[in-house]
Amino acid sequence: MKVRLQIFIDKKVNLRFRKKFVRKKGDLSKFIEELMVKKLKSK
Repeated sequence: MKVRLQIFIDKKVNLRFRKKFVRKKGDLSKFIEELMVKKLKSK
């Protein structure tokens, strides 16, 4: 359930946070992308 929640949050929040964090913290957006890739592969 935690994984599904995280993916759901990432999809919803990613669009908003990407624009903000790309300027402030590009590492975080990359970290989120890595998490999504790992979770997609684990499925």
